[in-house]
Formats: sequence, structure tokens, C-alpha cells
Amino acid sequence: MASRITRRDFLNGVAISVGTGLLTPTELFALGAPAGIDLSDPSIYYPPILTGMRGSHEGSYEVAHALAWRGEKPAHYETLDEHYDLVVVGTGMSGLAAAWYYRKKMGAGTRILLLDNHDDFGGHAKRNEFHHEGRMVLSLGGAQNLENPGNYSDAAASLLADIGVDQDAFDAMDVNTPENFALGGKLHADVGMTVPSSNGHVTLGGHWLKFMHGRGNYRGAARVLPIPVDEQDKLIAFFGGERDYLDDLSLGEKYDYVNSVSYNRFLIDRVGLVEETLPILSAHLRVLNGPSGWNHTVFEAVASGAPGLRAMGWLANVAESL
Repeated sequence: MASRITRRDFLNGVAISVGTGLLTPTELFALGAPAGIDLSDPSIYYPPILTGMRGSHEGSYEVAHALAWRGEKPAHYETLDEHYDLVVVGTGMSGLAAAWYYRKKMGAGTRILLLDNHDDFGGHAKRNEFHHEGRMVLSLGGAQNLENPGNYSDAAASLLADIGVDQDAFDAMDVNTPENFALGGKLHADVGMTVPSSNGHVTLGGHWLKFMHGRGNYRGAARVLPIPVDEQDKLIAFFGGERDYLDDLSLGEKYDYVNSVSYNRFLIDRVGLVEETLPILSAHLRVLNGPSGWNHTVFEAVASGAPGLRAMGWLANVAESL
């Protein structure tokens, strides 16, 4: 690549999915629509449409799902007289990187075949977007952790250098990024949340990553959640660390508990939440890791940033405050 890639180009291109978890319309974190914009026609305001990004388009999964779910196989196969040194299945970030490293090691004359179920390359690093029952579901892709290349290994950093990503542009991020731009890593920027309600999904503004850890006006924020008042009360106490929900256990027993019990089971048995409230607290985990709180231990959940550390005694509260 002859030209260098600026930070603006990078954010507008490969790293557009860095903040997609902030935009999901179901149980995932979301940003509210900008004021004064007509949302009736997405083609007017939705940047990915303007740049040709479509996510997982029709035809991406039908053949694979037919095989996996119904055992359907193609009626005929065609043998190709083609030979390759490397075949890469999946041309997302990892597949493309594997092909790049292989070619770099084995030489430019290497024959590499790239196979993908989409009609272009990039995978979830380009767009992790699905459409289901008339609604768009948008989540983080493989590029969400490209914002801090200073911590990369030598091998990973060499890839960025080889393709012309400008390290100096990242170093200038704090200077060039608006204060209210969450995609630029501004931790004090609002991070809204979209939650299901009796009237459909409702997007709530504010910095919910702070609210869930007892920072800012978390009490007021909990009061606007579309859940019963008693559930709001429980969340306020939980977010604020008003009590130790494991106070009947010794320090050693607490350690065993958080490493063996699921996060959602803890929320039901110890915090007293009903199951209908759990998606609100699973949002962060589903964005970051994929599975919900049923598939994380308490330790795994809080280590991933889910709320709860303040509610496990004074020692954990001190650790969380640090």
C-alpha cells in the first residue's frame, strides 16, 4: 500500500465496527438517534449504506444452514483441477491475516485460495450486522480492539505496519477526537442502552457503563427503566454497592462461589432480580463476549466489566473503585 492510512480513514473504514456494540437495537448497548434527523429512510442517514456495507446479506448462510440444520447437500459436485499452497476458509480479519503472514513467510509466488460465504472480504471486522423479523441487529465485530495498537505483540504490530496503518494517527487520538465521541475511546461520552418494554424497544440516554457501576446519577437512571419499581429498587442497591450479597460466606467461600456459579444465577438467587430483568445486565456481556450471563461465572462477568463487584463486600468494593 503506497499511501498511509489516516486515523479518520481508519475509523471510517476497517474500524467502523469498533463501536457497533453501542448501536444494537435489542438487548445490546445503543446510542440514541441524533436530534433533528429523519429516521424514516435509513438510506439518508445511515453511513454503512452510503459506503456499501451490508453486513450478513441474503445468501450468506442459507447453504450452510441447510446442511447443518436439515442435512441437505448439493446434488452434484464439480472437481476442479486447481492446486494451492494454502486454502483459507473465512476471509475475516483472522483469515486475511493468516494469508498475509503465510505469503510473507513463503514468498510472493505462493498460491493462496480465500473462501468466504459473503460476496466480499472483511467479515465481522467490516460489519457484524444482521436483519431479523424486520429489525436490524448490530454488534461488535473483530475490529473492536484495534483502538490500542500500542499493546500489540510484535507480530500483530508488524501486520499494521505492513499494510500502512499510521501509528502516529492513533497517538493523536485524544487531540483530534471530539469530547463526546464514544467511538474515539472517550470514556466520559454517553453510552445509551436499548431495552425491551411493553411498547417495543426503548432507547435510554446517559452513560450506562457508569450507571451500572454506581457512578453518576445511577439512581435516576434506574428509575426510567421500563421495569417494575421493586426491580428498580434492587438495581439501585446493586449498582451502588449498598450491601454485600455474599455476606454469609467467608473470603474463601466467596472465591469458590464466584468461580463456580453463573452470573445470572447470582443475580436471581442473591440480588433477587426476576429473570425478565436479566437482559439489561447481560447486555454488556453479549456485546463483548457473545454469551449471556448464564454462560459466565460471576468472576468472568465482573472481570469483563459487568456490574457486581461493589456488591461483594468491602474488599471487592475497594478493588472496583481502583
